[in-house]
Amino acid sequence: MYDSYLQHDVPQNNIVQRFFSQRWSAIVIEILMTIVITVAAGRAFDIFDPFDSSTKEPDAAQVVGVFPPAAETANHDISLRTVELAAADYSSQRQYAKAEAMYDLLIGAEPNNARYYYGRAIANNRAGDFVEAYRDRSKVLELEPWRHSAHVALCWYAGELGDYELALQHCNTFLDMRHGDWARMEALENRCWVYVEMGEYAPALADCNQVLSIDHSCSSKWCALAHYNLGRIMRAQDNIESALRHFDTAYRAGIAVRLEYVDLYLEIAQFYDTLGECWKASLNYERYLELVGKNADLVAQSRLSACQGVD
Repeated sequence: MYDSYLQHDVPQNNIVQRFFSQRWSAIVIEILMTIVITVAAGRAFDIFDPFDSSTKEPDAAQVVGVFPPAAETANHDISLRTVELAAADYSSQRQYAKAEAMYDLLIGAEPNNARYYYGRAIANNRAGDFVEAYRDRSKVLELEPWRHSAHVALCWYAGELGDYELALQHCNTFLDMRHGDWARMEALENRCWVYVEMGEYAPALADCNQVLSIDHSCSSKWCALAHYNLGRIMRAQDNIESALRHFDTAYRAGIAVRLEYVDLYLEIAQFYDTLGECWKASLNYERYLELVGKNADLVAQSRLSACQGVD
């Protein structure tokens, strides 16, 4: 289902690559930075039309702080590394549209650099754009076939897209190879999650319990996620006591390893909420709201206020 996607590849000797290979004045550097920002909003040509000879100087307020100061001085090279670091920084700050725009520029300059597709896949994944994340990670695997871990990420992305059979193919491909237990944990947990989504609880239990058998001290995010999925299975089977034990562990382990999977905290919060366990619900609602910020579900915000009022 992914074979028909448009490709990002462009000729190697392209205008973006030539741009990065030359020295430019400060004003041209500012124009590039403005384009980077406005590409994310789809307004690049409002600022600079390459077919229009009457180029105007962009508003300085639009370009402040895009690159480190050293990259904004006259007659200074704009290095690809500078752009890459800025892209990663935007991604870490959850400014995904800006990060993706910068990775677009990097890929335009070096279309066969797997690292740029990997970075953009991460930004797309965090933004919830799993179609683009799948395409970019597939490109990584095409460029670097030995990167077997790409199958684990592709398993996750395909699962998020609801294509569970494809997801299982990727997880199984990785697990059929020879890897150490710790390398296998992520694939096992991802496959457990896929099986839970499919309602196939027996293989899901086997996979998640195998994760727990590998990480005895529950010091990894995969252990936290395994307990989360085991809790979901127990809840679906009306084993509320066991579900609570797994959800309790999932929350504690998730906090300990700084897990940022928002669905875990929201779903656990809602479960405690339905049981009238306001204190535990509040803890999970708070972590959920901390992670999603202004994009938080309004009902979750309301329920947190209600629970805090009860406490």
